[in-house]
Amino acid sequence: MNRLDNVSNPKPYPDAWQSIIIIIFILAVQLFLSLTAEMFLSFLGIDFILTDFLVSVLGNFIVIWLLLQKISLRRTAGLFQLKPSRGTPYLGTLLLFAGFLMLQALVNTHLWSFFQQSFADYLEVFSPLMEHNIFISFLFMVIIFPLLEEIIYRGIILEGLLLNHGRRFALVFSALIFALIHMIIIQVIPAFFSGLLLGWLYLKYRSLLLVFFAHAVNNFASLISYQLVDFAEIPEMEIVLQHQLLLFAGGIILLLLGYRICRVDFFQQENNRPDTY
Repeated sequence: MNRLDNVSNPKPYPDAWQSIIIIIFILAVQLFLSLTAEMFLSFLGIDFILTDFLVSVLGNFIVIWLLLQKISLRRTAGLFQLKPSRGTPYLGTLLLFAGFLMLQALVNTHLWSFFQQSFADYLEVFSPLMEHNIFISFLFMVIIFPLLEEIIYRGIILEGLLLNHGRRFALVFSALIFALIHMIIIQVIPAFFSGLLLGWLYLKYRSLLLVFFAHAVNNFASLISYQLVDFAEIPEMEIVLQHQLLLFAGGIILLLLGYRICRVDFFQQENNRPDTY
């Protein structure tokens, strides 16, 4: 489809059903690439532990390239605008996700004890990357995956849902899609709430750079925690009540503080914006 066709077809891409098709397509592309890579490497007698992650990156690149053909040039250009340039939104975002991560750590200690098989699946998938060279792990987890996922799930899908269905539906539905694509159940619940936070930030600032920063902070914390904590012992770990209350209180305080900073900054920028803008 040529981009000029968008002139005669004003309906923005994608809507809700098209978003579901995108997710199915992403999974199909990655499955095809994964099977192809495994057959090729098996034929050569090579056991490459990062195959799945390279396949995921390649699959996302292919999907992004195809999706960019479906949206207008104006929307494409808007994806890569480096904004905001002020430090306040990044400070608010940092506090927002610091609070979220504290609450997530508290919830995860209970989730992992109930879903031990899902936890084992999580370790099986991510241990090869986490235990690899720290610089390779950082490159994939903190830079590449957040960047590609934000382009797809916030820049293209959330924006399309917003234009077709309004803010509330776009926010919740995009977060649901973001959660389901993670597939492993102990990731689905945290991913849904992080999707809500990332979506809220994007709707406020229309900045992929800001949500990429937030996503990178989230993944960096996961990477560091994996290096410091023996994840195999987590399902049996017990956190004393005082520490649970500390995590809960600290998480709520940081979450509300970050939210307040971002909200005040956004309204200040709105009030300072010229009427002719």
